[in-house]
Amino acid sequence: MTKGHAAWRMELYGYSGILLCTNTAAGCGHEAMDPQMLEPWGPPSRRGESSCRHPCIAAVTIASSLLHAGLQLGLFGDSGTRTCGGAAASYGHEELDAQTFASWGISYLKYDNCNAVKKDNAGVQQQFAVMRDALNKTGRRIVYAIDDWGVTNPWQYGMGVANSWRTTAGLVESGEPANWDNIIRGLDNNAGLGRFAGPGGWNNMDFLAIGEPLSEELTMDEIRSHFALWAIAKSPLFISADLRQITKDALGVLQSDELIAINQDPLGVPGDLIWKQGSDEIWGTGLSAGARAVVMLNRHFDEDPMFDNSSITLHWHHLGWEPDMPATVRDLYAKKDLGLFTRNFTWIVPQHGVLAIKLTPSKYVNNFDQWRPWDCGIETDTGTHGVWACFSHTALDKPMLFGYVPVTSTIAAGMGSVIALLAVAVVGLGVGWRLAVTRSRKAYKKWGEEVLILDA
Repeated sequence: MTKGHAAWRMELYGYSGILLCTNTAAGCGHEAMDPQMLEPWGPPSRRGESSCRHPCIAAVTIASSLLHAGLQLGLFGDSGTRTCGGAAASYGHEELDAQTFASWGISYLKYDNCNAVKKDNAGVQQQFAVMRDALNKTGRRIVYAIDDWGVTNPWQYGMGVANSWRTTAGLVESGEPANWDNIIRGLDNNAGLGRFAGPGGWNNMDFLAIGEPLSEELTMDEIRSHFALWAIAKSPLFISADLRQITKDALGVLQSDELIAINQDPLGVPGDLIWKQGSDEIWGTGLSAGARAVVMLNRHFDEDPMFDNSSITLHWHHLGWEPDMPATVRDLYAKKDLGLFTRNFTWIVPQHGVLAIKLTPSKYVNNFDQWRPWDCGIETDTGTHGVWACFSHTALDKPMLFGYVPVTSTIAAGMGSVIALLAVAVVGLGVGWRLAVTRSRKAYKKWGEEVLILDA
């Protein structure tokens, strides 16, 4: 007898869980199963208070074995009348379903917006909030991830509703392998959104399209770029590969523990775009203890062989540091230090490739932890206030025409005094001009009266 699709998927995910536990990837920080595992949990239609169907029974069995193996489990749900796959969804049954999920030991719920009853911005937010409240009532800690399918801007309200929210369309379309254009599109859609996320709520750039069959059309440089950029942006890192087929090289990328450590840094600052010039980009983030993580990206088109490699320079003012700050630069993929540098760091980056580095300053300044990729300046212990970051999203290598100009409190006070004097002078000139015009008009009027008397 041929097994049904759902039963086959249950066996596949159960086997993948065993592989994940026996591979070192689990020891590198990957703990949760792909939430698609229990996608077909819902009944074809709602009858009374029923919340389950066969193969739900098989799912619970697999879930139990995976939980005993030390893995956490996730599933898909939906705020509409039916899921994206056509099964009955949670609209009007949120509390029942939340209690069911909790009873299964679920730790992650990815909640879609297919077949939504309320399609306006306020209605979508309200439906996501209903499931949030239902999950909180269960008393179980369940990570709540929402996906509005592009009808709202979830980063604007997500922090008050969920633990993560999708910021991009899917990297894979209709089951086809991922491609470089979709990865770049996802990256571009996430640029500028770092400020909306942080501990408790994260921008979700979709799962990792790394490993067969999803990455069949990607080069290894593109795969490494994909992982490094998702890691620095603090997007959740979900493995979506068939672990029975994954290559050693792809698995090695997923096991990049130093990049996973950047993603999981306790300071929780999402990375963002801090410099761009043509097809070259620098993404950066602040780390605990004043360090920085940077990904230098060469996204030149492969149709232009003249730009196979690109020389990219990271300047210290991009990171909120004084130019003379010594910092150790470490290659996160190669797991080796590249040396001690000041002022800037230059590297040749291959086409569609990255250099992922961590920069550790030789000394700690008290507010180094306060720097953010989207900030406009940073004040140091000496009272200087650099103006570099106001230009961080332009193509300028230096923040001002004549280089770095620190603005001390004394200079700032002096500039304020000069501006005040200029303002007084301008007002004085205006008043003087007005008085002069008034006098001229009076004199002219008097002269005109005298002329009339003489004519008479």
